Amino acid sequence: MAMQAALDTAKRTVIVNKEKLLTQLRENRTKHGAEYKEAVAGYKASALKQLEECVTKARAALERSLESKRKLIEAFDPEDPASYSFV
Repeated sequence: MAMQAALDTAKRTVIVNKEKLLTQLRENRTKHGAEYKEAVAGYKASALKQLEECVTKARAALERSLESKRKLIEAFDPEDPASYSFV
């Protein structure tokens, strides 16, 4: 059945108005170009928004890490070597 359908399509002849077809193809190309530009703009806006969110999260994580390290450094209090008694 599929083989017969494939053979039938090879034998078909289509008659169209060439000018009407070309006009429609040009209109479709123009429409597609506009839709494409709109889609690219939407993609860029979405990508930039996601990037900004990631940067915000990374900054927050760095701030937490910085604060944690700052507390460790401030808590660092080694014993004074002058306080050793060697008798």
